[in-house]
Amino acid sequence: MSFYYPNFLWALTLIAIPIIIHLFNFKRFQKVYFSDIRFLKSLSQQTKKHSQLRHLLVLASRILFIICLVFAFAKPYSKAKFSNIQKAAPKKIVVYLDNSFSMQQKGSRGELLEEGRSIAKEISQAYSPTDKYLFCSNNLANIDGDFYSRDDFALDLRQCDYQPFSPALSEIVNSLAYSAVSKSSLPTDIFIISDFQKSNSDFQNFKIDSNVNIWLVPLKSAGSNNVFVDSCWFDDPILMQGKIAKLHFSISKNFDETVDNMAIKLFVNGKQKALSSLNLTKNTQINDFSFIPDTASNQFCRIEISDYPIIFDDIFYFSYSIRKQFHVISLNGDIKPNFIQKFYASDSSIALLNFDEDQINFSEFSKAHLIILNSLKNYSSGLILELKKYLEKGGNLCLIPSAITKLESLNKFNETFGIQRVNSVDTTKIFLRDIDIQNVLFDNVFDAKNNKLPQNIDMPYFKFRLNINRAVVSNYTNILTLSGGLPLLSTQKIGKGNLYYFMAALDGKNSNLGRHALFIPLFYNMIIANEKKSKLYYNIDDEQIMVNNSTQFNESTFKIKEFSSNYEFIPYTKMNDGETQIFTRGLIKNSGNYILKTNSQEIYPLSFNYSKSESYFESLSKSELKDLIEKFSIKNAVIIENQGVSIGGFIQGEHQDSVLWKLFIALAILFLLIEVFLLRFFR
Repeated sequence: MSFYYPNFLWALTLIAIPIIIHLFNFKRFQKVYFSDIRFLKSLSQQTKKHSQLRHLLVLASRILFIICLVFAFAKPYSKAKFSNIQKAAPKKIVVYLDNSFSMQQKGSRGELLEEGRSIAKEISQAYSPTDKYLFCSNNLANIDGDFYSRDDFALDLRQCDYQPFSPALSEIVNSLAYSAVSKSSLPTDIFIISDFQKSNSDFQNFKIDSNVNIWLVPLKSAGSNNVFVDSCWFDDPILMQGKIAKLHFSISKNFDETVDNMAIKLFVNGKQKALSSLNLTKNTQINDFSFIPDTASNQFCRIEISDYPIIFDDIFYFSYSIRKQFHVISLNGDIKPNFIQKFYASDSSIALLNFDEDQINFSEFSKAHLIILNSLKNYSSGLILELKKYLEKGGNLCLIPSAITKLESLNKFNETFGIQRVNSVDTTKIFLRDIDIQNVLFDNVFDAKNNKLPQNIDMPYFKFRLNINRAVVSNYTNILTLSGGLPLLSTQKIGKGNLYYFMAALDGKNSNLGRHALFIPLFYNMIIANEKKSKLYYNIDDEQIMVNNSTQFNESTFKIKEFSSNYEFIPYTKMNDGETQIFTRGLIKNSGNYILKTNSQEIYPLSFNYSKSESYFESLSKSELKDLIEKFSIKNAVIIENQGVSIGGFIQGEHQDSVLWKLFIALAILFLLIEVFLLRFFR
């Protein structure tokens, strides 16, 4: 409580007058004699106590009368929460209206977005037409703009529509507060009109200047049930044309009741591939579709459900590419295992290119998914350098020695890639003992329980082996191990690529691996082991996309085009360690399938979905909002309750001081009446 005229408080010294009067009793007493005063003594003691109590009550009422009267003349008042705004002329008002998809829910006045629009209009009417306004929504387009008139504010408000972006609440509040303070030293009102979804209401990250007042306007929905697909994935890392693909998808709902016969459809390149009818008993459950990709190309897909009235998340988009062929280069010495050529030549999905070791075309290396050093006699310095470049960019390299390999030449290769020198060979017949079945080369090969190989499994043999033991290749991972714990096939990451190193010759004279069941998964999975899949889908508000092996696009401009329309844009790009980072935030307006391309070629498909954080519809209640404000000590923040008072009346009440002089006049009169009552009736 404060006073407009505090000098009047000196009049409080007047309370000394009733105190002095009651300290001195000016009444004269006359002696009267009685023969027996026992009863008079008893009566006198009771009357004296009664009189003392009355005197004290009268004294208190007179003192309180004087205090209240003095306070009334000093004009007391209680400061408003945001009284600093009164001094700003003109005032600065910022209104943020949440236009995310969760605002499609129904409220007391229709959709929450329309209710918020009406409240924003009421807020502007609570201020003077000469005040300055700024409107902002989820795209934060106006955040750095200038304040403008009420009419321009109303125009922006009418044009506000749903947006796919749902930034964190702290990003909105902090940006608006910083922008307001940087533009003006005057106090600013910032109104946040939202349903305050729990997923992005991060009050702990608020950073608000003391010159900014935050008004929270929570909107309450009537409650909406929603069903949506939130993710999908394939079993196999690489999909092939004509082979069955199994797609798993997770479907969720934000309520407990069972949904019967929910129809779910799968479309690939515009054609329906599968249809399923599900009974949803759990809040999240996983189902699957099986289908056969019939073309080797970009596959644009979507999963559809029908869930009225919330429809923004009824379609889930994803996409992937099916390669026409994988490219394998075999650099061949004089003695080579013929079964490698036969295996790759028999598979139409693999294009095999052979070079003799003295006629190698290094320019073909960048196209290869796997290079095999197939029983080379010599390893030249130029070849080793090109192979190192190839590995560092993400290639797969497999070395197979032979009986004619020159050890001095091989040792140059070993030194380059951290393998100890080979000084001798061993021609003793030895069998394979152990297989690392957890390695990616054996994915989906063994049906082994408890991570163990089946008993009595037939193992291949080897007759020509390089003398390199476990200790000298400790930085490598053993995939195949011979009897005695000696390594047969080891691997290590070199740059972004994989080096696979056989310690034994594989030709038919020295081994039966080419006729063994292990051969096919080994040499097929080497091709795809380092194959980087593009993501099946992104959220619209994801920060970036990584383009692999982007050095081949150095001189190109990336573009992203919507699959179902002619909408196309050039994203922001940044080179980073041989890859390109592509930034799309704010540029993707609608969920759907897109294609990443350059002027000359299509690179791979992209799919974007709306953030699933908006699909759960979990809002903070007013009590939770209050608790968060108190917990994180957010000053200059108030929640507009809107109970029995208009928005405009509430705002004005928070801005205007409460004048209290009338209250103290009433109290002064009350204490005066109490004194009269005590003097007249309390005897």
